[in-house]
This record gives sequence, structure tokens and C-alpha cells, in this order.
Amino acid sequence: MSIAFRPIRGLKRCVEKGGRGDPRSPEQHHFFVSPLSVCLSRCFAGRGKNTYAYMHALQEQHYVYLNLKDCRVYCLPENYEVKDASLDDIIYNLHPTYTKEDVAQLSTRIIYGKALDGADYIPGCVGLNNLKRTDFCNAMIQSLCTVVPLRNWLLLLDLSHVQNYDPVLQTLGELMRKIFNARNFKGIVSPHEFLQAVGVASKKKFRIGEQADPLQFFCWLMTRVHQSAKHKKLNSNVVNDCFQGEVEVRTTTAEGEATGQPPSVSRVPFLFLTLDLPQAPIFKDSLDRNMIPHIPIFDLLQKFNGEQIQEATPGTLKRYSLWRLPKYLVLHVKRFSKNNFYVEKNPTIVTFPVKHLDLREYVHEDAPADLNPVAKYDLVANICHQGKPHDGQYKVHVLHA
Repeated sequence: MSIAFRPIRGLKRCVEKGGRGDPRSPEQHHFFVSPLSVCLSRCFAGRGKNTYAYMHALQEQHYVYLNLKDCRVYCLPENYEVKDASLDDIIYNLHPTYTKEDVAQLSTRIIYGKALDGADYIPGCVGLNNLKRTDFCNAMIQSLCTVVPLRNWLLLLDLSHVQNYDPVLQTLGELMRKIFNARNFKGIVSPHEFLQAVGVASKKKFRIGEQADPLQFFCWLMTRVHQSAKHKKLNSNVVNDCFQGEVEVRTTTAEGEATGQPPSVSRVPFLFLTLDLPQAPIFKDSLDRNMIPHIPIFDLLQKFNGEQIQEATPGTLKRYSLWRLPKYLVLHVKRFSKNNFYVEKNPTIVTFPVKHLDLREYVHEDAPADLNPVAKYDLVANICHQGKPHDGQYKVHVLHA
């Protein structure tokens, strides 16, 4: 596949790109903004005679083509390679690359970018196009950008030596590199190719045009990345290194609890912890307004103090305590409940500290100290749902430091 350029009087350039399938696919993606105008048409395959690219060059006088795979530029119909420094920015924006030094600087200094229209933007904090109800994906991707080890691994990810690589992992790496590209032509990035790969791989469970749960998407995506990263030529455990912790579960029955029977003990790995909200009040105040309760997050975390009993299934009692804390802790406040008729959203407001969330008191007393050298967390991302259960949208607040 290729992108076609037609210089006019040294100022005007036309840019074209399409899908990966049929060379006549109408799918387009805008990469380059010219000073005067932009022409979007079809994508083309091949360079030889009787190919669509060759015929398009003759019919439309679009002579310069960029190969989307190896980034080499050719002039058609003569079919010779073009080497010109003026094309470097276009090639770089197609496939941004980073060195270890570039990645290290992201954590030590703030880098600003400038769009072609003169607007400033901060790489890593650019907007993502909402491609029709894809805010669940955009919010999660923005959150993952704050996870430094995962971010660095994706920025340096090189799949050129890997055969049969996962297109989800490939497009996720490309998306991450474009988000942190300080040479972007605009302060916004489109996740279109990534969402297409996700839609195919998830069998349309997560797709453009249909709302989904960000937590379910997170679990699916991290499982996919973890499986792909175990490839012998990648040999990475980045997902578990970032998010995996362990919780100790003591399980007993109602009869065993009454007779003092020792519980069964197991340690279960987790990528996130679910916090259960109390039932919202059904009564109204004196002004006939619904009361919205407030609750501190520490009350919800009592679920993991090792003493509070949770009835997982009828007759089965469980107590939870944290055994090993992850580097990045994902907490899920369960707001939605479903019955036979509708989905209900719990409006309870949860208050929490932005810095120094201390979980030491929820760590099991027998857990080795070297497993949890640090038990305090600072907030780096917060995804919230706004609106009604069926037609609301997800928004995210992220920390840029």
C-alpha cells in the first residue's frame, strides 16, 4: 500500500491512504496537512504497469508514492526511488521511532510539540479521536500512557524480527508512539487502526460504534499483550510486572464458621481489585430531592482487612487480605448492577486522596516485608462514567508530571 503525493508549485501536496485489503478500499487516514489543500482518495497497491498506483499516476498526475511498509518513496510512472529531506517529517510521522535516551527523557523533562497550525501540545497528553462511542477505549489508552514501564516497552517495541506477530500488539505500539510523538502535525491522534485490529481480534466484542466497559477492555487487552509478549523473541513479562499482585483468600462455610473449623487458605493473583458500593438510599430529602451519599475509599477497602466476611456464594464465606502489592494498583468501583429488567447505576460519591493512599493496614501481617517495600500510591489516572447507564460516556483524568 502507498500514499500518493502531488507537489504543485512547491506548496500544495495531496495525501492518500486506505485500507489493508482491497486496493480500491475507500478507507482513508489523514497523515499530512498541506498549507493549502489536502486531497483524500483511494489507496493503491504495486508500482508496475497495470497496477492501480500506476494508472492513478497517469490519470490524476499524482507522481510520488510512499510505501507504507518500508517507508521508501517512489516516483511513478518512471518507477525510480526518491530521496529528499523534505519527506523526512512525513516518513517519521508514519512510523515514529525512539531511542532509549529519548524514552528516558520522557520521565525527566517536559517536552512540548507544535502543530502545523501553531498550537502547542504536550506529547503523551494529546487527544484521541472519538470514532463513535469509542470513549471507553480512549479513556483506557490515556490511562495506560501513565504506566511508565508499559509505556517505555511499547515505545521501544520492535516487531521487525518477529514472524506472525499479533496485530493488536503492533497497532497498540504504533498508537503509543504516535501519542508521544513531539513532531506530530496535529495535537490529536486517531486510534482507528488499533480499534480495527481490536474489533477483529475480539470478534467484535470491542468495536467502533458500540459502547463497552473500560475494565473489561483492560482485562482483555492486557491478557492479549501478555500472551503476545511471551513470544520467545520478545520474552517480556511487562504486564505482570506492572499490574499483578496477590490476595490471600480464606474460605470456609457457614457451618465451619460456627464450629470453628479452620478455613482453607489460597493466594490468588489479580490485575485489579473490585470495591463494592453500599446500596444507594431510596428515600428523598425534605425538598423531594434524591440524596447522593458520600463514602471514603478506606471504607470500601475494609473488604481486604482480613476480617470482614464476604458471602461469595450462598453458604460460602470468604475473607480477603492483600499479600503482594503491584507497582500500579487498579481499583474498580462497582457502580453498575443488572437485574432482569434494567441496568442500575449507583450514584454514591467516593472520596479518595490524590497522593499517599496507604494500604499498609490491608497487607497480611505474615507477608514478607520485601514483597511490599512501598505501600503508598499516588493517583495517575481516574476513569469516570458520566450520564445514564445506557447512553453515558467515559472520561478520564490523567496526571502529567
